[in-house]
Amino acid sequence: MAEDSVLMGVNGTFMRGMELNYYVTDLGGTFVREARTNDCYRMWSIYDIHPAIMRTPGEGTNLDLEIWSVPKKNLPKLLDTTPTGLTLGKVYLDDGSYVFGLLAEPFIVDGQFEITQYASWREYEKTIKK
Repeated sequence: MAEDSVLMGVNGTFMRGMELNYYVTDLGGTFVREARTNDCYRMWSIYDIHPAIMRTPGEGTNLDLEIWSVPKKNLPKLLDTTPTGLTLGKVYLDDGSYVFGLLAEPFIVDGQFEITQYASWREYEKTIKK
């Protein structure tokens, strides 16, 4: 990874092949690898448009992520494209390391459908597109 880049964990619509992946690639992001979160994350479907994950120590499961290298100078632009209620934070991975990622603020998941059991936005989307 270049010194002027940061590792960013993305899930859901920002992942490869998904509708908002171009936000990451247009800002110079390059795919690094697939990964999984530590087992303390839960995930919700926000109006079946995009997922939101939240760290919940003592609860949750390992969720699918993609790790991308994003130029530091473009990180504010990426954050500007994200839906209200998502914020930048540290996402802990199952190997004990962490990357930056988008995490849900509590208000955004209030009243939304929890999809933690799918462990992946792609898996959940299969159920709503039937």
